[in-house]
Amino acid sequence: MEMVFDRLSPVSFAQSGLTMKKAILNGMEIVLSYENTDIEMQRMKKLGICDVSAFSRAGIKGAKAVEWLESQGFTVPEAPNTWRKDHAGGLVLRLGRSEFLLEGFHQGQIAINANDAPEHLYEVARYDASFILSGVHFHSAFSEICALDLSEGAFAADAVLMTSVAGVSVTLIRQLLNGELVYRLWCDGSYGNYMWSTLTEIAGEFGGGAVGLDVHFKQMITSS
Repeated sequence: MEMVFDRLSPVSFAQSGLTMKKAILNGMEIVLSYENTDIEMQRMKKLGICDVSAFSRAGIKGAKAVEWLESQGFTVPEAPNTWRKDHAGGLVLRLGRSEFLLEGFHQGQIAINANDAPEHLYEVARYDASFILSGVHFHSAFSEICALDLSEGAFAADAVLMTSVAGVSVTLIRQLLNGELVYRLWCDGSYGNYMWSTLTEIAGEFGGGAVGLDVHFKQMITSS
């Protein structure tokens, strides 16, 4: 049965020619796997690059953003440039004082009702390319391409960093996922193909490479 989807991943062009097992998530075609599980698990441990651009995502901005988010039951980070994992399992990133990036919630949870929204509250469309980066060679690789020191001593557990990677402005956090320390990266979707190509090429130098969502989220996603 042919899969029907509304959107292509912002990295899809860079993935052309690869062998992939695909599915649909939030109306976007996603890659569950590229190789067999053993190969991808080894890549993940060295330097794995996983495209998660299909995760639901929205931006909230304005003087009333904190008040509105709290009224909707979200867990709001207290300090600018920090993040929290919400009780519902999604991520809430505070980008400065009054702008937020929310990811991993149902779209209905993060939609602003124009009729009920307070003044000076805005929903910001997000078309990010988004990645999970994992593996023991992350710091070695990123020391060559990132403008900031990403060592654990300099990168607080709840910090949101706005920096440059391979010449592209990005947002970075680090988190525990399935008991493993991973890094999350968001960039403008127009740079998605470039970022994917750059990161997977660098990962290959360390014995890593592309991994599908099954490596991190096999229980969450069912193949179509």
